[in-house]
Amino acid sequence: MVQLSIPRFPKIFAALVLIIGLGGCSEDQIIKYKEQVSDYFGGKPVKALPDSIAIGPDVLLQMPKPADLGQTLEATQFVTAHYGNRTFTFNVRISADKTHFRAIGKDMAGRRSLGIDWTSAGAVYDSAPWFPSQLNPEYILADMSLIYWPDGVVGDDLQTGTLITGKNYRRISSYGKKIIQIDYDPFDKDIWSGRVHYENFARGYSLDIQSTRLPLKNQNANPGLTHKIAPLAR
Repeated sequence: MVQLSIPRFPKIFAALVLIIGLGGCSEDQIIKYKEQVSDYFGGKPVKALPDSIAIGPDVLLQMPKPADLGQTLEATQFVTAHYGNRTFTFNVRISADKTHFRAIGKDMAGRRSLGIDWTSAGAVYDSAPWFPSQLNPEYILADMSLIYWPDGVVGDDLQTGTLITGKNYRRISSYGKKIIQIDYDPFDKDIWSGRVHYENFARGYSLDIQSTRLPLKNQNANPGLTHKIAPLAR
């Protein structure tokens, strides 16, 4: 078992981080980036995700970079989200390489409901009106980082709280209180092919994820660009 303790910052610092949002990028850079990726959303306005995301009370995650994932992959996921007494299911197609992480979500009727485009410059997203507000895209991206990025990356990017890892689990706590629990049931030791149960106790929702890694058609190609995010129905 590995336990990483991260110093806790004062609440006022946490608030400042969230207000700053896309720190490190100028306003012109952010506007230019959003214009560049807006094609993936059919020219619709997109929203920028902050550099730091609150995954629980006084617990901040500094978002890693796509390159920090350390691999190139294509995968599909079937996600069942539980929040309150409600359940929402959707499918996700993921492409990732050292420059991009891109996700397209579709509901069970086949409608595009979520799009995320993430590069080293930052991340932007768009979501359909029917997509549950409790499943905020910035939370989903943070959840995926906590689940799939390497232990060392998550530990380094967790600005506050304590990360504990074991053979088939990760746990994040703050002041002795469990905030997040992640349990893995991988196929052949590959967490991108198998089941994951993710629970965020602080925000009151959980995710059951069934993932399947897809073969790369061309190892020399850029698989992160193999699918395009089409406009979302309005």
